[in-house]
Amino acid sequence: MDPHGGDPTRRPEQRLTGLPRSGSAPAAPTRPIPGGSAPRPPYRPERPRPQTPDGLKISPSGV
Repeated sequence: MDPHGGDPTRRPEQRLTGLPRSGSAPAAPTRPIPGGSAPRPPYRPERPRPQTPDGLKISPSGV
C-alpha cells in the first residue's frame, strides 16, 4: 500500500521540488535562509582617507 495515499506515480515531493526526497532527510534549501550567516561581501578597494583641514592625512593607527 502506498504510504502517501492516492496515485503512487504522483508523489507530492516530486511535484514541489522536482526531486524525490531521500528517506527522512529534509530537502536541502537551494537558496540561503534569510537571517542566516551572510556571504562575504565583494572586495572593494580602499577608499581615500579623510583629510584634516590643514591637508595632513589622518593615519588609522593613531601615530
